[in-house]
Amino acid sequence: MIIPGLLRQWDPRLSARYFALNDLDRKLQQYIDFDNGFFVEAGGNDGIAQSNTLHFERYRNWRGLLIEPVPALAWRCRLLRPGAVTVNAALGTFSQSGASLDMTYCNLMSTVDGAMSSAAEQDAHIQTGAIIQNLRPYRFTASCVALNDLLTRYEIGRIDLLSLDVEGYEENVLRGIDFSRFRPRYMLIEARYRGKVEEVVAPFYETVAELTERDILYRSRVEPALPVSWSRRYARERRLGRLAALARCYAEPLALRSGYATVRTWLARQRS
Repeated sequence: MIIPGLLRQWDPRLSARYFALNDLDRKLQQYIDFDNGFFVEAGGNDGIAQSNTLHFERYRNWRGLLIEPVPALAWRCRLLRPGAVTVNAALGTFSQSGASLDMTYCNLMSTVDGAMSSAAEQDAHIQTGAIIQNLRPYRFTASCVALNDLLTRYEIGRIDLLSLDVEGYEENVLRGIDFSRFRPRYMLIEARYRGKVEEVVAPFYETVAELTERDILYRSRVEPALPVSWSRRYARERRLGRLAALARCYAEPLALRSGYATVRTWLARQRS
């Protein structure tokens, strides 16, 4: 099995210190400049690309929860993000939990059907994403869960940062949280429809900063008193998920940006 320390060579992106688009992780340090926090990131992608939380996991010893609806990307998150549990699902409202959502894969710009104000806007978004990323979109179905259910499953205590990048589906995700029970200290939301977002969060949060035109940072109006904590189930799934991903990618063609079909092939070429 691949030695985890070799992953940095296998995927050179891990040698960076900051990973987010528009320096969002660097900007966040002004507000969450401490070690041993806990994050939740919806829209985990492969765990590295444009991640708002990887810096805090790798360099500030944070732990967290990643949610990613695309199965192949979720496997890569499990491999590359040992400090987090990765859940392969889409997030939605309480009433949507347990249902299936139709989605269009477009890597960093994947969308849930109906996430945007019109079909024309969503089609244009996908077409732009396909051109920018040089890929072919495809249709798939994802299981839906309310974020509240995941936080309950893993008995999560204090949440220092919720990062939400769900391409227009922000309102639905936020309506799947009971803020009287789980209230992240900060929320960084890519708010495509800011008015709808703030209809949900305004009673609980104040706006702290506009880190970009759409990336809005909110702070809880009440400072949570809970410590960072999680259940034994969380600890077990974090460990076993990484081991399963290591075993799978060793023999299967899940290479990220290494250019090799499998980790086994990559290791053989390093030894030659």
